[in-house]
Amino acid sequence: MALAEELYQRARRLPDDKIAEVLDFIGYIETVLERSRRDDQLSPPISKKLATSATIPVIEDEAPADDWPEPIHGAHWDDHISLRREDKEGRVLYERV
Repeated sequence: MALAEELYQRARRLPDDKIAEVLDFIGYIETVLERSRRDDQLSPPISKKLATSATIPVIEDEAPADDWPEPIHGAHWDDHISLRREDKEGRVLYERV
């Protein structure tokens, strides 16, 4: 039995409200397929997309130190961070340099 014939035979046994749901689902599938076809026609194949995309420049691992920009705040960077914590009266609670 062909698929369409099987679908028809099985749908005939369903109540009318369920047949309406089946028809809605078929309409949904048709819409999805149409959108897919339209998208395939509008967008070029992936190989053409890659061939026409801009090339990514090569980035060196690290720029020479004299090419680095100055910090925004104007001071030199200090890797020594103080983790000093004080209470409201100024007593040191914790200090790590």
